[in-house]
Amino acid sequence: MARLNAWGGRRGRDRRPARAMFVLEVQDFGERLEQVLGELQQVQAALAQRWPELLTAVVSPGELVILEAFPVAGPQQPRAALAQKRLLELQQVAQSSLQSPCTLAMGVALPGLDGATASYQSAKQTARVGRSRNTTGEQQVFSYLDLSLPVLLSGLQDGWQAEQLRQTLSRLLQHDRKSGALMRTLAAWFRHHSHATATAKALHIHRNTLDYRLQKIAELTGLDLDDTDDRLLLYVALQLN
Repeated sequence: MARLNAWGGRRGRDRRPARAMFVLEVQDFGERLEQVLGELQQVQAALAQRWPELLTAVVSPGELVILEAFPVAGPQQPRAALAQKRLLELQQVAQSSLQSPCTLAMGVALPGLDGATASYQSAKQTARVGRSRNTTGEQQVFSYLDLSLPVLLSGLQDGWQAEQLRQTLSRLLQHDRKSGALMRTLAAWFRHHSHATATAKALHIHRNTLDYRLQKIAELTGLDLDDTDDRLLLYVALQLN
């Protein structure tokens, strides 16, 4: 990040407003380093032509960063929608110059030069978490505002705490090894805010089937799904799985 800090310092801009870092990463470019570098420079030129106020820099092979002011006040949902809109706008410009597959991730918006460094790190982690969850390979843009909890929890991937959290699901995973039905049910249940009717509808199963699966999950994990602490423990463990 020393190169990125120097770039920010040379620009002499006011760093007090909160800014978010967007990180564009070209995937699997192999030996085509010079070609990819040229493409990224074309992306920079296209971005500068359309949005002259943007700060951009190529900070490593296959990686372009974009720093832009972003609001931090107000409800989360409208800001998350704004982030997705901005990601798609930037991606559209980038794809017009890139021939290689890429991902674009937005980090947390923070003030100051130190904030820009932290935003860069969070954008990189957001990209890693997003790609790990993108099993189909179709999604190319990832926002910290959509993945904040798994991104924050990703710091617990190692150590005894992570091992203890993973133990929460160990019996469930062993039982669910073949079909995966219980894990899918648990994920859907949390995704629909523990609403049984919505969960059953999303899974295309009868409500009684859902109740049976939730009882089985409680039995295998030893946790009470009606208890707030137990439910939170289960949710956190699921994020680390």
